[in-house]
Amino acid sequence: MNASECFNSTFLAPFTEQPQYLGVMAILIFVLWFFLPIMLYRLHKSLRISLVILSPIIVIVAILLTVFLSDLNILSNILESCEHWAPLSQPYIWHSTLVQALLSTQIVSGYLISAGGSLYRHSDVRWTSTFVTITNLLSGWLSVFLWQSIGGEGDKDTSFIAILVLIYQSSVSEKRSKEWPLLAFGLVLLSGIITVLSLLFPIYDKLHRLTGDYWRIFACASSALGTALTVSVLAQGLDLAAVLDELVIPVLAVFTAVVEIVGFVFIYGWFYLTVDIHFITGSRLPWFWLVTWWSIPVLLMGVTGWWLRSLLRATWGQGQTLWPLGGVFIGILIVMVVMAAVAVAKEEQFNLLTKIASAFRPSRLWGPEEPMARYIWMSQRFINENNSEQEFNTDTKTFNHIINKYHDKCNEIYNEDWLHSTDIYQNTPKAQTKIDHIDNENPLYNDVGPIYSIPTVSSSKRRKKAEEQFRSPNICIAKDELGGPVNCNCNRHFQLNVPDLRNNEVSTSL
Repeated sequence: MNASECFNSTFLAPFTEQPQYLGVMAILIFVLWFFLPIMLYRLHKSLRISLVILSPIIVIVAILLTVFLSDLNILSNILESCEHWAPLSQPYIWHSTLVQALLSTQIVSGYLISAGGSLYRHSDVRWTSTFVTITNLLSGWLSVFLWQSIGGEGDKDTSFIAILVLIYQSSVSEKRSKEWPLLAFGLVLLSGIITVLSLLFPIYDKLHRLTGDYWRIFACASSALGTALTVSVLAQGLDLAAVLDELVIPVLAVFTAVVEIVGFVFIYGWFYLTVDIHFITGSRLPWFWLVTWWSIPVLLMGVTGWWLRSLLRATWGQGQTLWPLGGVFIGILIVMVVMAAVAVAKEEQFNLLTKIASAFRPSRLWGPEEPMARYIWMSQRFINENNSEQEFNTDTKTFNHIINKYHDKCNEIYNEDWLHSTDIYQNTPKAQTKIDHIDNENPLYNDVGPIYSIPTVSSSKRRKKAEEQFRSPNICIAKDELGGPVNCNCNRHFQLNVPDLRNNEVSTSL
């Protein structure tokens, strides 16, 4: 009996054949599902602590396995042998690599999108995404080299549990002590915990925003549901899990990635997307980013179509059916129809045709609503964080260029050139800055405050009540007032749909 048969006849056997092993697996799954939410008890801070503790352990264990168990001759034979490079001509390996990259990116992006306000404040969104991509490539290649180097000689298992089989089989064939396979299994377990934490954090963060302090109750309910689903899948053996891993998840990963890119680039529009990123980063977006956005959907659909073609030919040649794949496509079609119906119903138009046409246009709530207001607010917020009394010299040249680009696109929001207006309530552009080295005798700068005055708050008074944390402030451009309820009936009064500008949060969501 080899390692794969050993797992299939014990822990991964169907419930009708080995019920006692399923009971053991159910207990372990229950502990994991209810232990992991505890590691996210305080959400962002708990996740940071978990990653700081678990990540070095994984790196240390991987280094120990590489130093003491790896065989460089195996790696050299793999790299030099043409037989091992032959699978590169098959669509399966390319599609598997693509799905793995998408899953890794989406797992990390869930955390980055949810915590974007605290991450992008100190970094560039372009370099962050580039760093994520490079990290995925390096970790993918290093993990392949690691498991191949310690796997020993002989044929490798390619099933759903290939890593577990490789650890067990190599330990038996190489006659290693029990400590080494335990370390290898621990490495797999800790890696899985980090993956699950990264997946659960955006869900729990959304629950916290919707339900407040009751999010832990919903988290426990979701853990109970996850335990029940996992046990029900394992009760059927590896067949159902293999179908999910080989057919359902790959199609869903590619589909969601394509829909996301198409929605941003072709519906929201590459022009407004580049303007938003220009606003966030302060520099122009290079042209190769646009080329990448336009070509990625074609690349994803091309590789997936190549894989589906070979899969259908192999299946029909063997007389098999692909009912799971058909079920996935039917489910995707139903979800798309339902979501499209909801989006069309929400449009404020008069008939069905205009509602459908409006649903394919970007919403006015997407992107930064008022670039100049948010830019000046961020400048003042930087001063307030450092407890400085010196006003920030706001450079409006960059954002004048952005507003001019909006003028070129006939954006009605900026047709009223309120920045250079001669209205008696509007300050002149020269009076938008005040720094210490300006002569106070100059009458132009006497008693001139910032365009949107934000009072400096000491660090001891920055904590707010829960009900005031996400209150959207009112802005009156005519009176240069920001924050709190303002009773104003002027035509320049509006509400900025962002978190409280006096709070220490920065929203960079596009």
